[in-house]
Amino acid sequence: MDTVGRNSLGVTALRRIMFAVHHLPKDVPHYWKTIKEFAGSDGTLSQVQTAVEKMEYLHKEAFATDEELLQKICKESVGVVLISPQKTCRSCGADLVTRSDRLRKLVLYTDSSGTLPAVRFRKKCSKSNCNLVQHYGYHSLGEFRPY
Repeated sequence: MDTVGRNSLGVTALRRIMFAVHHLPKDVPHYWKTIKEFAGSDGTLSQVQTAVEKMEYLHKEAFATDEELLQKICKESVGVVLISPQKTCRSCGADLVTRSDRLRKLVLYTDSSGTLPAVRFRKKCSKSNCNLVQHYGYHSLGEFRPY
């Protein structure tokens, strides 16, 4: 049986491997060695690499971003998801963080489908001193709301 099936790498090591594969650029020197050390795995480099390849093939969603999974769960349970594609702050350039605790439930009216349930998410700048909030279709910075 393979290393994932026997769980010889351990759940914690597999979780850390998935995190590292998702966030670590592939051009980092000694990529697989870095992942193996970060995971704290006793397995060989080839076992770690094989485990990742099998998990990527069999469990694609394990490597999805939080935003992708958030959209998927909302589409399956709510309907239409409105979330801005903007990734960085227009004011300071920092990353935007999706505020899943601040969702708004909506009803969309369309000519072709009639009414559809929907949710809209906001994204907030990750810098604490920046007040930019990215909405779907516009952003706000305090009282300033350009479209």
